[in-house]
This record gives sequence, structure tokens and C-alpha cells, in this order.
Amino acid sequence: MDINVYPVWARGIIGQGVIVGIFDSGIYNNHSDVTTNVDPTCSISVADGSSNWQSSIPTEGFDHGTFVAATVAGQANNSFCGLGVAYGATLGALKATGEFASDVITSLGFQSNKIWIRNYSVGFAGCNASRYCQLDSISQTVVNALEGSVTNGRTGKGSISVWAASNEGDNGGDTNMSGFTASRCNLAVAATGPNGVHASYSNLGAGVHVAAPGGGTQRSLHFWLKTLH
Repeated sequence: MDINVYPVWARGIIGQGVIVGIFDSGIYNNHSDVTTNVDPTCSISVADGSSNWQSSIPTEGFDHGTFVAATVAGQANNSFCGLGVAYGATLGALKATGEFASDVITSLGFQSNKIWIRNYSVGFAGCNASRYCQLDSISQTVVNALEGSVTNGRTGKGSISVWAASNEGDNGGDTNMSGFTASRCNLAVAATGPNGVHASYSNLGAGVHVAAPGGGTQRSLHFWLKTLH
């Protein structure tokens, strides 16, 4: 499936000047596709506030945080793999290893004027095979943090938070069941399969703002959004 990014690049829109925070397992900074694109001053282990934001050496050749980072802003013209959709952007690693809600709050407040966009490739996992789903509510403290980010972030222009719609669709998952993907402060992104229609594992719901290629089955998470160069 073609995401039709070439006309955008042709207009010079490559993400230059924008810092994207990746809330995930950290970023393996020695990876050739991201090594020059990560800004250490916009990177943190949100669980403890330390500078231990790098992910461990990837096992089995795959690290989720690094994968997401390269999809967003993998380097161009380095003769390695591909390039990110916004290959001119700068990355910030928001390594999350602690209590989830607390990590989210910390990530929203960290470098709030420098990190314009935050990507949360994490999701609601409250459904079982019997299609029973448990409501994943969020506290008022989290609500305040989300609202503060879109109101005060980016020097008052508002920061953007992008969230995975989650992969519970086959078990009845719905973005309305999670306070994060249902929030008006977040942009929930669902997945399409290779044929351009809804991927069955991807959650539906009123919170979905956009859908993008993500693979045809639950096992297709290595489906690259990056355009080979």
C-alpha cells in the first residue's frame, strides 16, 4: 500500500525543525538509521528521570522503540535499510519502564516547549478471547496532564499526542474503552492491512482520527511504513 509521501517530500516537508518524542522501550542509539537523529537533551527515562534512555541491544534483531523511531525519522541517504516518513525530524526518546500513568504524565511535562509531537505506540489490553473488555479509565491527574499539554505545550501553541488505537480488535476492543484513546486531547491511529481496509486486530471507535498501514494480521507488526531509498 502506497502512503503517497513522495509529493510531500517534493514540497520540502520532511519534518525538519520538529522534535518527535517516542514513548516506548527507549531507542538503541547505535542503530545506523537513528544515530544522528536523536537529541539527548530531549531524551529521558521517564520512570526515574535519569539519562538512561537508550534501549538495550536488540534481541532477535528487533527493538520496538527503535523500530518506531526509525519509522518516524530514520535517516536518508545512508545506504542502510530505508528512511523515515519524516526523515528530517529530530527524535527524543521517552523510555517508559515504570507505572504507566505516571510515565505518561512525566513524558507530557518533559521538554514541553521543545518536543512538539509525542508518539505513544502503546495500547489498551483489556479484552480477552471471550470478547469481554474492561474499561480502562484514567484519573483526573492524567486528564489534567493531557489537557495541559495541548493547551500549554509548544510555548502555548499546544503539543500533539499520537496514540495507537490498540490491537484488541479481534477480541472486541474499542477505543472508547480506554481513557487515553477516547480523550479529545489525543489522536488515535488505527491500522489498515495491505489492501487498504481495516486490519481486523486494530481497534475501532469514535476516538480514531486516522488509519495508516500496519500489516494484515496480528503477526505482521514488522510491516514497514518506511519507503525504501
